[in-house]
Amino acid sequence: LINFLEMVLIKFNFKHTEISSCSLSDEGKIVFFGDSLGNLRMLCYKKNYKSLKSLKLHELEITKIANINEKLVSCSRDSKLKLWDIYKQKVIKTFIGHHGPITEMDILENCISSTSEDGDLRLWDIRTKESIEKIKHGYNLLGCKFLNNQNLILTYGVTNSLYIWDLRMKHIFLKHSKILKNPNSYITSLCVSKITNFIFILDSDYKLHRIHARLKKDYKHFKIFPKNPKKSGSIGKVLLKLNLDKEEKFILNGDLSGKTYVRLPKNGKIVSQFNDHVGPIREVLYNATKKIIISCGIHGSVVLKSY
Repeated sequence: LINFLEMVLIKFNFKHTEISSCSLSDEGKIVFFGDSLGNLRMLCYKKNYKSLKSLKLHELEITKIANINEKLVSCSRDSKLKLWDIYKQKVIKTFIGHHGPITEMDILENCISSTSEDGDLRLWDIRTKESIEKIKHGYNLLGCKFLNNQNLILTYGVTNSLYIWDLRMKHIFLKHSKILKNPNSYITSLCVSKITNFIFILDSDYKLHRIHARLKKDYKHFKIFPKNPKKSGSIGKVLLKLNLDKEEKFILNGDLSGKTYVRLPKNGKIVSQFNDHVGPIREVLYNATKKIIISCGIHGSVVLKSY
């Protein structure tokens, strides 16, 4: 486990920047940040972290960044996905097909899935750089995740339901309503364990749920905050993200008040909690190789903890 007692704190502040997404290169040497104006910002590690020149990738907010084979894939509210060469700092391909803001994407092998407020789930082939499938969901989508099978994918939107699509048959394989007991709640973020097939869900009532991919056994939920903060209405705009680290040892997230949480997937137990930000934390990442935890505050603050 992490030695939380011997951590070194490093802080950055990208002034006048609203961070909307972040990602870490596989070797942990570069941290990527997408902002609300479509800029990509980077911190590069040699002896320490230093800020690199920002790049204009999109016209609007970058909603997700992911690494694949020394390349970066980004999606945006400008309805486009882009494949970018990290080291040449060059856009290789722009994927066009969605007719509304793209809310999220996921990557499995050579396939990218993306969801949009236009209600479409789209699949893209990284090798051919073309759209290979479109499924009309029917209402605004907030996200998608591949299961361990490239043919099965989860989608969710502004409802309390979760959907599994069988891409071979192009229809819903299984719909499980009332994942959330409160009919007024909705799924804001989720992550999928590739090892155990558990799905971890963060909802709009600040609760963490764990269910099995078969959506029937081992349904548990854990309060994600000791006390529920008063809803300010900002959660509809500020979608907090839930992550698993690559080794799937920890569940990582931040809250609206600036706290960072590190939890165990087995029981939701808090391993550690930090209070390094003022305001909402968009996303939290952990890299075991570089031994760092990164938390990204929405209002431009970035905190790196190394041990």
